[in-house]
Amino acid sequence: MNLLSRVIKSVQDGSFAFKLLNRISPVEYVPGPEQEINEYLLKHYPQGESWRTLSSSGKKTWIQFHTIFNRHKINNIAYVGANEGNTALALNEVFPGCEFFLFEPAPQTFGILLRKQNRIIICIV
Repeated sequence: MNLLSRVIKSVQDGSFAFKLLNRISPVEYVPGPEQEINEYLLKHYPQGESWRTLSSSGKKTWIQFHTIFNRHKINNIAYVGANEGNTALALNEVFPGCEFFLFEPAPQTFGILLRKQNRIIICIV
């Protein structure tokens, strides 16, 4: 691969700045985890470029759970120890249409969970 095509490829995949800095600096620079997540979604997300609209937690949740949701038709999710409901919100963002049964025994965090109820389907004491 000639130099020009390698430069073009690195500009396209977003690694050009890191490669340039690593050539001129004694410090080695590497892309952060967000860059790796974006590269994975670019290759694997089934709805094309719509992954770009997902929140950061939505992106991570899709990567973590997409194999399970692709293999099984999941309609109901029971989540014991739901805390403030952030995981349920991320699941609802990337796999919409599920019904959530969230259990949280701590009264303080359950109050926070209840305030988010308009975005989460079902909360249970």
